[in-house]
Amino acid sequence: MLLVKYVKSDLGGIIMDGELKRYSGIDLTKFICSFFVIMGHVPPFGVHNSSNIYTMLNFGLTQYICRLAVPFFFICNGYFLFRKIDFANPDSNQIKSRILKIIKLYIIWSAIYFPLSLTELIKHEKGFIHRVLVYIRDFLFMGSYVHLWYINGLIIALFIIAICLKLNLRPKAILLVSLFLYLIGLLDDSYYGLMNRIPLLSKVFEVYNKYFVTTRNGVFIAFFFVSLGMFISVKKPQITHKQSAVLFFISMLLMLIETFFLKYYSIARGFDNCIFLVPSVFFFFNLSSSIELYDSEKCSRLGTMSRLIYYGHLWVSIVILQLFDYLPEGLIATPLRFLMVVAITIMISLVVMKLSDMQRFKWLKKMY
Repeated sequence: MLLVKYVKSDLGGIIMDGELKRYSGIDLTKFICSFFVIMGHVPPFGVHNSSNIYTMLNFGLTQYICRLAVPFFFICNGYFLFRKIDFANPDSNQIKSRILKIIKLYIIWSAIYFPLSLTELIKHEKGFIHRVLVYIRDFLFMGSYVHLWYINGLIIALFIIAICLKLNLRPKAILLVSLFLYLIGLLDDSYYGLMNRIPLLSKVFEVYNKYFVTTRNGVFIAFFFVSLGMFISVKKPQITHKQSAVLFFISMLLMLIETFFLKYYSIARGFDNCIFLVPSVFFFFNLSSSIELYDSEKCSRLGTMSRLIYYGHLWVSIVILQLFDYLPEGLIATPLRFLMVVAITIMISLVVMKLSDMQRFKWLKKMY
């Protein structure tokens, strides 16, 4: 291991007792997960009208494997931020600084996606004013655009954790509170069919959904996974590479059974989160963190690129979707759109990163 005084961003490495520990496995996994996010919005096997093998493959990827991505990103944020915190005497300024940085990032990307949001504002059938109010609500609580709920959720999660630490709650207690909220959130998502059979409970969620639409937000989802990352950073579970691999495989198998059970019995309202996603992503993170690759600098760049891919891919997807209106109809049932989105998003991300290394365009770093 390299013995140097070197401070890396939370995508690269952390100094522990003067020793630089690089997390190249996590960086590479982030890069892979960014493609999982694209798959969630752009079906990798194309759009098919009939039920066939490609429809099943799309479901398996988008509603099963790809669900690891966003929780993984949340865990990484919790892990790398809170391993710097002294919980005996937590410095709230560190958390505040991180929250302010993410708020700036959120505003930048909300502005980038605002032209698309404006199109929806104009077209909204209930009127422009109503849609403006909806946009304000979404911006504050759900995400200013579809995928930007991740940044919004991260802000809310860190804010809640900061309050919990102010109340002198320990990481374990915070994790238990967040787990309780996560399980409540499942009742309005993957386990909606069960909740809906309980009159009083369904009425409560009906009122909640009238104002907040979904539990896929910072309170019910992000709070838990960021807290889990924080808990891992404190407890540092000693799990070997082989144990992580075996337990990850078992957890994913159980998650597969759970997913198809929910689909077969039409229980799920959505498949964003489920019970066995928790151990799956936990061991997924442990497995990734136990892998150290030779060229960690390149992996760190891939980790950085993963953020640009996540944030920027929907703009690319929408532009390409417009292009498909002028192409033969059969092409929409092929992986062509997905491949184009991936290729162009990577190219744009590389250009932004390259330019941001120049003094003249250093401000582009604010985008990631």
